[in-house]
Amino acid sequence: RHVESIEQCMTYFEPKQRLKAEQVLRQVFELACPSGCIAIREAAQQSERGGFPRQWPENANLYCQALWCWLNMRRVFDQALVFHEVEKTNWWRKRDDLPQVEPGTDTDTLEMLSAEVSDLLSREDGRGRCCTVEHCRRENGTDYFLCYPDDYLRSVLAHTKSGRLVSRTIRPTFEIIFAYRQSEGTLELHAKVSTALKLELEEAFARIVL
Repeated sequence: RHVESIEQCMTYFEPKQRLKAEQVLRQVFELACPSGCIAIREAAQQSERGGFPRQWPENANLYCQALWCWLNMRRVFDQALVFHEVEKTNWWRKRDDLPQVEPGTDTDTLEMLSAEVSDLLSREDGRGRCCTVEHCRRENGTDYFLCYPDDYLRSVLAHTKSGRLVSRTIRPTFEIIFAYRQSEGTLELHAKVSTALKLELEEAFARIVL
């Protein structure tokens, strides 16, 4: 937490380097907690290495462990971020009437789900023109399908490199998450959309993925 020392070091960075460093430090901070450590361990167990290397700083504090993971096991770090993000999400809807079948997780299936989510959102909400879908499987057997569709345009105030305050228009993404557990035939959905659209999203998931 020696913020002044970090700020002093970052004065030597180019603007792009500083932006990247701030992003990494924010991600490290997200995982530097007990639940983040659990996410790192789960991601490490699922990695090709099947656990931690001998150099893992077992007795170091959580900040050190998270940063060490970013430096030495980048794929594990990125996967742990996904796991940790999922754990923080509040599920809004659950159903237990789905078939207990192996879900499709190949590239074609993810692209079909992406296109369907995009079509539904474009038709109902006027957003979601582009959508990216990622998949991961947790140790408990739950398959997560994380969708990142485009949200509405937003205007934000930001400074240029010269320090001038300007208005910029961005199109951020938002999250729609499907959590399917084959052993129970259950599906949990996290989506900030209307109830009717949630039902359509669930039906699209079942039709395409199952």
